[in-house]
Amino acid sequence: MRQKKLLFFLFVPLSFTSSAQSQFFTDSLFSKSLNEQRLVTIYLPNGYNSASSMKYPVIYTTDGQIINESYRHRMDSLISNKLVKPFVLIGSHSNETIVSGRTEMRTYDYLPGNPKIKNAYSDRFANHMQFFTQELVNYAESKYPISQKPEERTFYGISNGADFGVSLALAHSDQFKQFILLSIFQGTKQKFNWKKNDGVYFYLGYGLKEEDHVLDETLRLEKYCIKNKVSRTLITWNGGHERKHWELTFERALQRIFPF
Repeated sequence: MRQKKLLFFLFVPLSFTSSAQSQFFTDSLFSKSLNEQRLVTIYLPNGYNSASSMKYPVIYTTDGQIINESYRHRMDSLISNKLVKPFVLIGSHSNETIVSGRTEMRTYDYLPGNPKIKNAYSDRFANHMQFFTQELVNYAESKYPISQKPEERTFYGISNGADFGVSLALAHSDQFKQFILLSIFQGTKQKFNWKKNDGVYFYLGYGLKEEDHVLDETLRLEKYCIKNKVSRTLITWNGGHERKHWELTFERALQRIFPF
């Protein structure tokens, strides 16, 4: 999926003390695994207090550039109206550089390649997984009072970012327990291996007007969850592969994952 690029303005809070309003800004960190600078969207909730002994639950996202002011207003409203508990969001921006034909680097970051085919990007998926699970998490935990409990870490991904979320759930279910996966796009056809006592939960969604392979992969995952008694929620929307539907569904998912 080709992402439309959005502009973010860097806002650096004067201090990380208690605030009556949410804080929403863009930061960056250098990834040794990827050998590049990566932008990160940060959301800190109303009343955020860095000195508090409370550890906030946290959402880590791929394609963090889609987390815009509209998302912020929705998150603010849910928290202010006590529909969800306060949480922190860490949104890693994707690398949208065109590197091969019409293929973005994002694709190589999110999808495991064919191990029989070696090229200049063969290591990107593994390197990005290391960046996401180690460098990004270490960065976030060093700067913000967020929970290190797997059950209080949630992943949010859309399209190929949701494909990455499936791989993340397979390889790191000891680190992340909750996954919001919308419009799983290609489907890597990986063999699932979760069990009921793993404590993994999936919030799945797709549009009724999306391509068949999107529906097929989501239903394959749901069928596995039903058979193996893995917790899941599945919703659909009357539309296609569109950001407005992902945003609305994300709002619904928060009320299921972080109920007040």
